[in-house]
Amino acid sequence: MYVEMFKGDVEIYRHVRVVFTGREGAGKTTACQRLQKKEVDLNIRKPTVGAVLHPNWFSVDKKSKEWIQNDDKSASEILEIRLGITMKKAQTNKKAGLQTGFRESATDLSMTSSQTYDLYEKHFEECNAVQEASQHANMDGVLLSLWDMGGHSSFQASHNVFISSHGVYLLVFRLTDFLKDKLETDRLKKWIRMIGTFSSVELNAPKLKEHEPPLIFVGTFLDELRRISTDYEGQVQAIQSSISKFPELSSHKFVRFCTLDNSQGTEPAQLSSLHVPRTEVQNPRLPSTSRNDDANLKQLRGTIIELAEHQDQWGRKLPTRWLKLEMDLLKARERGTKILTLAKVIEMNETSIAPLADVAEIVLALEYLHCTRSVIYFREFDHVINDPQWLADCFSLLITDDMFLPKDNIVLSRDLELYKTKGELTLKLIDALLSIEKNKEFLPHKPILLALMEKFGLMVRILISESSTGNARFSETYSIPSKLMELQNTDGMITGVNNLELNNLAVSKTLCLIFRDVFVPEELFHRVFATIMKTYRSASLSATHIEDDLRRNLLTTEDTTCLYRGFGCFEVNDLCRMILSMHWERSTIAVTLFSPSESKLPPNSGQLVRTTLERILKDTLQMSSQQHFQFTHKLHCNFHLSPYDTPVELYSVIHAEGGMSCKGGGCRGKHRLKKSDLLFWGITKFTVHLHGLGSSDEATCLDRRPTPQELGRLSYIIKASECEQLFIALGLSLPEISNIEHQTRSLVVVTQITRMFLKWTYAYPNQTFRNIAMAMSKVDIATDSLGESVETGLECVILDDMESNEDRLKRPLLVSEIGSIVDNIDKDYFNLFLELGLSVHDIEKCEVDQPSVKRRVETLIKLWINTSRDQATVIRIVKAMKLCKMDWYSTAMAYCVGDEEETGEWPWWSWWRCAIL
Repeated sequence: MYVEMFKGDVEIYRHVRVVFTGREGAGKTTACQRLQKKEVDLNIRKPTVGAVLHPNWFSVDKKSKEWIQNDDKSASEILEIRLGITMKKAQTNKKAGLQTGFRESATDLSMTSSQTYDLYEKHFEECNAVQEASQHANMDGVLLSLWDMGGHSSFQASHNVFISSHGVYLLVFRLTDFLKDKLETDRLKKWIRMIGTFSSVELNAPKLKEHEPPLIFVGTFLDELRRISTDYEGQVQAIQSSISKFPELSSHKFVRFCTLDNSQGTEPAQLSSLHVPRTEVQNPRLPSTSRNDDANLKQLRGTIIELAEHQDQWGRKLPTRWLKLEMDLLKARERGTKILTLAKVIEMNETSIAPLADVAEIVLALEYLHCTRSVIYFREFDHVINDPQWLADCFSLLITDDMFLPKDNIVLSRDLELYKTKGELTLKLIDALLSIEKNKEFLPHKPILLALMEKFGLMVRILISESSTGNARFSETYSIPSKLMELQNTDGMITGVNNLELNNLAVSKTLCLIFRDVFVPEELFHRVFATIMKTYRSASLSATHIEDDLRRNLLTTEDTTCLYRGFGCFEVNDLCRMILSMHWERSTIAVTLFSPSESKLPPNSGQLVRTTLERILKDTLQMSSQQHFQFTHKLHCNFHLSPYDTPVELYSVIHAEGGMSCKGGGCRGKHRLKKSDLLFWGITKFTVHLHGLGSSDEATCLDRRPTPQELGRLSYIIKASECEQLFIALGLSLPEISNIEHQTRSLVVVTQITRMFLKWTYAYPNQTFRNIAMAMSKVDIATDSLGESVETGLECVILDDMESNEDRLKRPLLVSEIGSIVDNIDKDYFNLFLELGLSVHDIEKCEVDQPSVKRRVETLIKLWINTSRDQATVIRIVKAMKLCKMDWYSTAMAYCVGDEEETGEWPWWSWWRCAIL
């Protein structure tokens, strides 16, 4: 039966991950110990360093909600229980499953007889253990783990590695701090942001359900509040009411509130429901406050179990062979294997009695384990961290609070000073920390661990220089973004920028990248800033270059003049520099370009910087599974965002005659933001609307059928070498693709791709942009530019450098003057006339009637003039040519020059057109 259950049976995943969060000294560890039913000595209090994990500490009966301790069992024994439950269900149902990915016997393996015997013996022992566990397995059992996260601010930078949408979060805070400490509210909001990172109505790929991690506020030290207040119950209610109004809770659906008395280890917990707009779970009426700890903690435990079903992975059906892989990993962990390469996991799978089908399934299984944080795994990183506790311990060594650093090592005094004041981590300090006896287990894995910390943006070697061959050089020391020195005031920077403008040096308007979700955690901005520091070289406001290579070999932030926490000045190229500031509290990144030596900024510099920053943002969001965060653009007049400054919507800048007044708190609208300011950043009407796919209208756009015009635009971002794989992924057959290529062989490639898209949408009329996005991802085509195909209309196209001539182009197009347009269109006509609104049927009919390309274009232009009438203007066809990447500028200038040679007005337009038609 043990072998049979790997042939298709599934486990319904029910695991509760209780995560304790909050500042240091709030009582998290005390609450964690009480939930573990441990004795608590309140006279002994020591801070939690990094994080302490208690995996599978309890088995919980789903019906009775009774918590039964499992601390005497190993992790692999817990897996045997899970497999035992699955076996028991299989025996009850008397079913045999499918055989996908199952190896019938170990003799299929290329092994010696001795190895085969050892493998049989191992499987036999495992089988007996699982069968024995099945005899006592609780079919309604739920496993519960406890994660006690260190509260010091330095540790919070790495917590995002361990926090996920699968968890019930306890936000622990001291009641008296809430009343006395004005900063306590800000601290709580930061934690709410961190946890809310994983709250989203977006679908989560592994489970296809909404992200709704439950949150329980736990107010501790109720005994202190009793001593200082006669109306402590009223104050508790006031605290609860105040928290319920936090705007940051808008992204949370399941929120509770309770209090704990810290004077005794068996003090009661009072539980109630927070009145937040999205809260749906209703609390039953609780017993009145009493000293009966068992009854009150039982109620708290019951609520945790009640909220557990809202965890991300809860109820997911897992193939039992995934459990077998998890068991093999846990047994490797028990043997001391803390980290494995993906290749090693694949090798382990090959010798399994229930191997996964292929590498793709192994990766999916590892990503599920990462969702639950049973292991730490990223596709971009070719290693599996098999022991999260081990990784948390390593992180807490290198990114730590000053109080935990060595204090008596004089040799390290300079390195420690750099770490404390500049956020610099030298190799000497790293080796010293890892050479301490208790930390030596990390030394063999130092390169991998440092690479992982860099990959996740916890620290970074900043860019020093780039040679002419494109080889980048980086600092030998590491910078920790969360520990960089804070910029106390910006007066000096403001003066510097003002001096640039007084000296007639170029300074751009400020582009603001603003997240739609207002409550983005600070840790995300640290990770983004880390990537920026290794992409751009730090610089100063002056024209002086730091060219001393010897000095740059050991560059630290003390060698730079403009590098702070979330703020920096960077070199874009020899003529252009960038001021970048992170405003995490406003969920905004502000960027300004300037030249320390020139009166004009290099062409396309703004667009290149914008696209680079957008790529960094998207990569960071993907790395931390936060793709549901979307951002948009706004414009500001100053590099510095003051508290009362309001960046201007791009829509307003585009449509305001003569530009839009800025909304800076200090400048009182004395600046005007114009279309040219947007064009500098490569933003047009088209791209403003385009961002609707990545922002406000994303779901609507993705879930509707594309129009022919949109499919035509999409064709420009597909390469010829990619189209066959793409359309096979979309469902077209190879003969259909070949037939279209043959029919359109005399036309340009983009027309062939457009015809394939039209064939696809005709064959699958119910498929949408989302199907295209999925197919593109499947064949490794970037979907970043998918938004360019969103329906925007020609009105959103800006003709660069033609503002003074646009009025001349707004007149009707005459049939007698279409010759120059025909010459500039040639074989690209199909997409152009789609963009102008002609139907696919009309274009194809013209192709049949007119064998010559030139005659086709002439006929289609006349058809468009006759169909569109007053809308058939010169400017409209020029804009369509720009969208279709044709030579629109020459065409536009030809008509402008023609107008200058004419004298008088054009009162005979309408009559002339009627006569021609």
